[in-house]
Amino acid sequence: MRHVGNDIVDLLHPHAQGKSRDPQFRKRIFLPEEENLLLADRQPDAMLWALWTGKEAAYKAIQKDQLDITSKPLLYKVAFDRAEVIEQAAEEFPRERRLFGTVATPRGSIHLDTLITSGYVHSIATSFAQVAGTKIVGQVERMPCDDPSPAYESFYVRAAAKMQLASYFPGSDPQDLDIRRDLGPHGLRPPSIYLRGKLTAIDISLSHDGVYAAYAFAIFASSLSL
Repeated sequence: MRHVGNDIVDLLHPHAQGKSRDPQFRKRIFLPEEENLLLADRQPDAMLWALWTGKEAAYKAIQKDQLDITSKPLLYKVAFDRAEVIEQAAEEFPRERRLFGTVATPRGSIHLDTLITSGYVHSIATSFAQVAGTKIVGQVERMPCDDPSPAYESFYVRAAAKMQLASYFPGSDPQDLDIRRDLGPHGLRPPSIYLRGKLTAIDISLSHDGVYAAYAFAIFASSLSL
């Protein structure tokens, strides 16, 4: 199956700051190669969360088919092999950069696309190579309040994703779409998208942290055939 996962971290939230200076946290979460990478980076906290979100996004992608798979971070190895500087704030100090690579998981390799900005880190993982006829849509939005409740975060990210999704179904609007987590043998399943009550083949992943909501979904030619 072809799946997508995404994860976001709000870099300005107190829980995200200073973790690169915590050796116990680093060794609990990261392999030696990953730890060396973040310590060598000019923005070690940002690189730490780039690695973290990569692991989380990869787990979210493969867990859709294998609900019993472990999420233990040390079993997910992130390797970035290409980088693009999007905006340069000062000499040798990027304000925004995009990293591409893979995550080695207990069930194979996952493709990874990570965006680091001054406000957040967002990773999208896919269990398939992007080819003609496929489209990965990813979006990050800042919620309009500084301390959103968990219920509001969940509501906001779903509403934002439905607004974007509606544009792919001519003649539809967000009210025609529903994002559900159906009950399975091991509890709630990952989210699915329904159009006018009918299950679609679009694969979606939702996440939120701090003041940011993020989603990613995979569009295939068959996804729009209802």
